[in-house]
Amino acid sequence: MNTIHPPSISLDEGINRLMRSIPDFAPNYLEVTAEGATDDFGRQMFMKALHRVVEFRGITEVAERAGMTPEGLTSALSDRADMTVDALGKIVNAIGMKLAVVPVEPPKAAPKKRVAAKKSPRKASA
Repeated sequence: MNTIHPPSISLDEGINRLMRSIPDFAPNYLEVTAEGATDDFGRQMFMKALHRVVEFRGITEVAERAGMTPEGLTSALSDRADMTVDALGKIVNAIGMKLAVVPVEPPKAAPKKRVAAKKSPRKASA
């Protein structure tokens, strides 16, 4: 029996399909990759995600809204760029989102064991 497999698509095309079909996909995608941007690999993944969202929204349109040239935007999103917070804010705003800083929840400590208080011996009254 022959099994028919659907044609393969690239990761970029798969993500584009998700962005077209799920309205909240792009902000959630960026949020998840931003949370993982705690090392070089994570930062590269966030920048790649941001680049994908910008390309999906249109480089020229996003660049115009961010006050950049398309070439400047593409350069800022490249793997070799050290993007400033100002540029990141402009790009994120241009795709209809905002940067946010939220507290990191500390790990929950194990509940403390209650220690029964020792009763002091009572002195006999005279």
